[in-house]
Amino acid sequence: MVKFFKILFIFCLFIESASYPSFAQTVEGYLRTAESAIDRGDYKTAMVVANKAISINKEFVQSYCVRGNIFTLQGNYLRGIEDYNTAIGLDKQCADAYVGRAYAKTAQNDLSGAVEDCDLALKASDNIPQAYALRGSIHAANHNMNSAIDDFTKAINAKYRLVDMYLRRGEVYLYQERYELAIDDFTEIITIDPKNERAYSNRAFAYARIGKNSLALWDIRKLESLVVKVEPSALVNEVKDRVDVSY
Repeated sequence: MVKFFKILFIFCLFIESASYPSFAQTVEGYLRTAESAIDRGDYKTAMVVANKAISINKEFVQSYCVRGNIFTLQGNYLRGIEDYNTAIGLDKQCADAYVGRAYAKTAQNDLSGAVEDCDLALKASDNIPQAYALRGSIHAANHNMNSAIDDFTKAINAKYRLVDMYLRRGEVYLYQERYELAIDDFTEIITIDPKNERAYSNRAFAYARIGKNSLALWDIRKLESLVVKVEPSALVNEVKDRVDVSY
């Protein structure tokens, strides 16, 4: 579960991909440099630069959010929470800090605390769809499926990480045996990403469950064309077993 939420947390970060000067002269410039280093996975450089930003201005809220993100990505959740707490102490409306702290709490299996922080983030800002994404994932992990659907839908409406959100909502629909709705979500994914293996796999299963075996078979064949050519293909064989159609 920790690995899953770590991937989601990386999605949630406000990371800029542009190239920035290595030695910026302002707090904002140092933070952009730190975020660029995070984007490259260079956490050591990111930490050095974030510390420099904090040394220049200890009252700049976003510096603690960025350093908290670095600690959290490195698995140092307690230090991450300390920085998020500092940011919140400086600005109780800092939605980024609540989201970061929510992830750190999730990694520590404090799911109720994580949901509370997502709630606080959304109270501070109604324009932070990553809080819906994280809270929806926690609800799904806790089998609160209708709440998960509500949150994934809000993230989708905000155009946030559409492939990932449609996938998560579609899989919740599968769990609830709401196959037509699941098919709609997996079809949306395929429209955006025509090579998405998981969408074809899940849609094939959903088609088979409602008796549309020819469509399930079409998805299996498409999936087989996408999977790396390893014989036998474990993924394709698994889907064939799930749909139980004549191949």
